[in-house]
Amino acid sequence: AVVLDLKDSDGRIHHDTRVPELRPYRTGWLGDTAELVRRLKEAGVYTIARITCFADRSLPADAPDRAIQHVRRRTPWVSWGTGGTWLDPHHPENQRLVVDLSREAQALGFEEVQLDYVRFPVDEGIEYALYPAQTEESHADVLMRLLRAVDEAISIPLGVDVFGLAAYRRGDPSGLGQDLERWTEHVEVFSPMLYVN
Repeated sequence: AVVLDLKDSDGRIHHDTRVPELRPYRTGWLGDTAELVRRLKEAGVYTIARITCFADRSLPADAPDRAIQHVRRRTPWVSWGTGGTWLDPHHPENQRLVVDLSREAQALGFEEVQLDYVRFPVDEGIEYALYPAQTEESHADVLMRLLRAVDEAISIPLGVDVFGLAAYRRGDPSGLGQDLERWTEHVEVFSPMLYVN
């Protein structure tokens, strides 16, 4: 199998997307993506499209109203852990981006969509984070809404990268929004990220 980035955590887009607000961030690195996917499949390689959902170092700078903001400065909040900015998972337009990219992945011939950073940020700096589009929904409900929409939009398997600890816990005790038992309704493949000392 091969995993190819369509959207990475820097917010770069590596295929010729038709999503208007993402077009400025195209790199062209995958070239003719449909042809690349066709050749890989012809060679017997299973093709997976990786889409980074909310960690994004590009769009928040140009659309700060869609970003998680610093509670005092009202500028895009910066993670203390990674130094990167994030899109607000509550924002319907940010969720639409993920759905649209998932549709594009299927149209390009990919056999699976893999969502990464399908979570809320959790680090010490989160106390300074403001979610402009926040409602009464819990973090887990916000992400369930996204996964339901992606699942309804595509007919190929949906995979997710998740924190390793999420695989050991019930519910969402850390506030990531990753409630894996609930996610089984929409997700076929779970890839827990394990960090070995």
